[in-house]
Amino acid sequence: MDMRLIYLCIYVAEGITAWSCFSGMFRRRCTLLVSVAAYAAGYGTAFLTFNIADTWISGLAFALINFTLLCGCYTCPWKAGIFHAGMLTCLSTGLEFIIVLILGAVPGDYDLYQSSTPVLTILAVCGLSVQSKSQPAVPFTANGEAEEGG
Repeated sequence: MDMRLIYLCIYVAEGITAWSCFSGMFRRRCTLLVSVAAYAAGYGTAFLTFNIADTWISGLAFALINFTLLCGCYTCPWKAGIFHAGMLTCLSTGLEFIIVLILGAVPGDYDLYQSSTPVLTILAVCGLSVQSKSQPAVPFTANGEAEEGG
């Protein structure tokens, strides 16, 4: 149960990271309440998919959920949605691989994060600290162009 709770916190943090990133790039097209409900449903689905599916299916679900959130909640062209959902998925996956490799090289067990709550907590904290700095510096308009004065 401890591990699932930590994974739930990781998914909540990834949802907040996506919210921050997407809100910094595109204008929201629905109300705040609808956006929060969409993110909760999307990342809840991603968490459930993670618990019952293979890693590749979870990664694909993560990308599709982010694409759906982008195109549904923001004024985002579908091509930009594919790009940004893919980039966020690659960034999250790459970051997890790097941290797992580092944690695996130090204690010598690459699967330690799956069975050790302290190691998973370290993974979560490292991942969240890096992801929290991934918000774009320049806000973009709906068509992907930089806003004036940004």
